[in-house]
Amino acid sequence: MKNSFRRIYGLVKKEFRLLWSDKYALLMAVFLPPVIVIFIGVLQGISIPPPVICAVVINDSQQFGVNSSYISLEDNYTSPFLTALRSFPTSLSITDTAGNELIFNSSSNPYAMYTAYQLLLLQQVDVLIVIPPEFSETIIYEILFPRIEIAPDASDVAKVQQFINVFNAIGEKFVKDNDLGQQILYEFEEEYAPPQSIPPFSFNIALTYLTSMAFPFMVMGFTMILTILVIVTEAPIPRLIITPAKKEEILISKYITYTLVSLAQTTLIFVSTMACQVYVPVQLLPDLFLGLFITGIYGVTLGILISTISTSKMQANQLFFFIFLTILLLSGMIIPIESLWLPLQIVAYGLPMAWASPIFTNIIFKSQGFLYTWPNYLVILLISLIFMAVTLIWFRFMKKMEV
Repeated sequence: MKNSFRRIYGLVKKEFRLLWSDKYALLMAVFLPPVIVIFIGVLQGISIPPPVICAVVINDSQQFGVNSSYISLEDNYTSPFLTALRSFPTSLSITDTAGNELIFNSSSNPYAMYTAYQLLLLQQVDVLIVIPPEFSETIIYEILFPRIEIAPDASDVAKVQQFINVFNAIGEKFVKDNDLGQQILYEFEEEYAPPQSIPPFSFNIALTYLTSMAFPFMVMGFTMILTILVIVTEAPIPRLIITPAKKEEILISKYITYTLVSLAQTTLIFVSTMACQVYVPVQLLPDLFLGLFITGIYGVTLGILISTISTSKMQANQLFFFIFLTILLLSGMIIPIESLWLPLQIVAYGLPMAWASPIFTNIIFKSQGFLYTWPNYLVILLISLIFMAVTLIWFRFMKKMEV
């Protein structure tokens, strides 16, 4: 056992010497990622995103039958709701660029819904809010449940997230200002938008929305690039220097070496991201770093697996692009995982993005760290262990190496 540890230690030293001797590869693998992060941060700049543009259709003054003998035309709560909408002018606006209010009342305009819907289709507004005929009556008479119908333009994910966050605040203000705590049971999934500014601090809001989706891809991609050639380019001479070295020891030494390199890479990405003023709740910074590191471990194990089953550099590079594109397509960012064909859903949940993405979105937008998403961390580690087991079996029994 002692000799085995000594051989592994020697192999790790050999790996670091080889990595250090290739300055270009070291620069590309370790120092280029934070440079890219900083470059993107500079391009994005520190700016406040424009408000979400909303069109409002009012149907509340239309007839609504409370029971079989009484017809109500009350719209007591339409105006208070519009007041709540106007309370967050920097985050949400119900006026167009010319300053005209985008409020359409179906009582005076029979084409109100059609007009507002056309604005949504033409992407002149970001979201359509419809106040139904029974809105006030359901509050006054405490029948059914008060509801607001919302149709967002989902082509801009950041805008949708921004609207969800501000509409949460609007609903809370409407209930509080009108003392409706008893009439309305306000249930909404809590979301926390990055603050636009907290003096004397400012945050790069645009980059924050971007990194919440790009974090896992960035870390996984960089660590895969770092490791996809570490086995396929293994030469017989390094093994002759340190003998007798078993195949398992060679593999373990590579996992140790590139996990440590991944740790350094993750640290640099983390520091450069914070330097670009991406918003993350201070108490959740350790959770974010842990999420980055776990995703990096996944990239290391997948990269070494690709390198193990490949017979040439070209094959390793081709496998990398194929697998990375597959992960991207099945990540849920392009097509929701729930909308995929069932066999593809199974494959998607066997890939990291279905588990890694919620870690970062929960931290940034919901202030939920490890205690809420620990199953995601665990699943990513389990998948990584499976990749390590497959790599060990393949390397032990299938991989041919000169000695």
